[in-house]
Amino acid sequence: MNLDLTPQQASEVDAAIEHALHDMSHEIAATDNSHHRGELIERRHALQAVEDSLHSTRASSSPSPRTGVWTIELSFVEDGDRTQADARMRTAGRDWHGWGRARRSPLDPDVPAIGEELAAARALSDLSHQLVGAAAGAIETFEGHSIRLHP
Repeated sequence: MNLDLTPQQASEVDAAIEHALHDMSHEIAATDNSHHRGELIERRHALQAVEDSLHSTRASSSPSPRTGVWTIELSFVEDGDRTQADARMRTAGRDWHGWGRARRSPLDPDVPAIGEELAAARALSDLSHQLVGAAAGAIETFEGHSIRLHP
């Protein structure tokens, strides 16, 4: 299928897909039903394919985009039923550090991977909030007034 979209329409479709993907991530994380989770993951992959197609179409009709790679290092420390994750990233000479913790309930089975996943998610969330704050600060400096960005 080939769609001819104006840049405005393409941006609107892109924003709608990003919003849907964000909502699906929350729904996938919140469901306890493995069958439903599998269906949601399949739908998310289909939406991501549409988003990728839209981006490649936009890229072929516009100047080459700026590219870059940011590498995040996650490290973990486990102490009994507690896990701490540290997320470190370096961009343009700036060091970033986010951290998160997870605590296993004494009634839960001892599965270290779960604590690592939760602590990592919290560390990455902390890092993402810092990046949003930095972006907001840069925009405020450029615009000359306060703004509010949503993570």
